[in-house]
Amino acid sequence: MICPTPFSRFFLKNNKRRRRLSDKRYRVRRVRLKVWGIVQGVGFRFFVERVASELNLKGFVRNDPEGTVTIEAEGREEALQKFVGLCKRGPRSAKIEKIDITWEDKIKGYKDFSVRY
Repeated sequence: MICPTPFSRFFLKNNKRRRRLSDKRYRVRRVRLKVWGIVQGVGFRFFVERVASELNLKGFVRNDPEGTVTIEAEGREEALQKFVGLCKRGPRSAKIEKIDITWEDKIKGYKDFSVRY
């Protein structure tokens, strides 16, 4: 068996890293959701917080005065896609009428996911 040289190990490691960084699944993005419907007083924010924690996302969820819920999350794009899909369904007690989704490449660097009041 041929032992790889230090240069070839370096090249292989960096080539894999380059591929991973260019792969959409590993790209870090931010998504902002505004959700309309029966989403306040039904545990929607806590559902969102639990899902975000399971997917290792950072950001926040909050109730708005007009009866909507605003969610801002950042993390790997693959995880964000799953997150958006689960937010569209919500918990059983919620009735979602409309959801606005805004994708952004610029992240804000949240440290955790929180419920804001």
